Amino acid sequence: MTNHNYSQGMVFYHILRLFCLFGACCASVVNNDCPFVFNVERTIKNEGFHRNVDYYFELVSVSDISECHVCVKQAIPSGLYVNKDQITEMVRLGKIEAAVDGSVDIEAPADKATPHDVYLHVELMLGFNTMNATVTLPVHTRYHSARKDGGLEEAVLLLPEVSLSCSSIPEQCKHPSSSEGKQLPTICPVTNDRSDYFAVNYETRDKLSEILIPVGNSSHYEIVQLFTFVVTWVGSKFIYYTLLNNRPKDGM
Repeated sequence: MTNHNYSQGMVFYHILRLFCLFGACCASVVNNDCPFVFNVERTIKNEGFHRNVDYYFELVSVSDISECHVCVKQAIPSGLYVNKDQITEMVRLGKIEAAVDGSVDIEAPADKATPHDVYLHVELMLGFNTMNATVTLPVHTRYHSARKDGGLEEAVLLLPEVSLSCSSIPEQCKHPSSSEGKQLPTICPVTNDRSDYFAVNYETRDKLSEILIPVGNSSHYEIVQLFTFVVTWVGSKFIYYTLLNNRPKDGM
């Protein structure tokens, strides 16, 4: 890049930074001398026990950064889970590049479950002065033990850890807590023509993603128990009389 082009690029870069300060975008600069901004946004879709978490990644750069890949580590709290079989099928169909770290008991209630991690890998696609990508992660809510008066339980998805690998990257852009030395899964490959993954700073409108989960009302236990008994008794009687009235007659 010539000095003239570099000067123009830095002018654009500082204008972009000023633009961001007034809330027009949600990216943060890793370093004052770093010629790119990085943005991560999450949106939770659907209602009930099955949700989709949509991730959007955007890198705005005025330098010769190219062929960038993003590796994401998302912590899943005990109140939620990611189905490993579902992820395996999505990987087979080419819908996602992801891996669930450790075993996941999808039948365990929230108070007996343990947190686990999910890794996502996406390649940023080139756009106008930007590189961006989207990916959707399905998550499911766990059963929570009933309590008096019921209500809602809150499961919080913390901000993900994000690492970046590009064909070229200025040294000053690397976050001090670099991912160097960290063991990343095989879904986040590093090739000879790209840098090792390094942690990047980012800002997001979504500081915490909260998912509200309905909890049963233990005060209704006796009513539910009585209702279950009555329905079972009536159903048993109905089946008995149906079989009795439709049994084969003698001689036929």
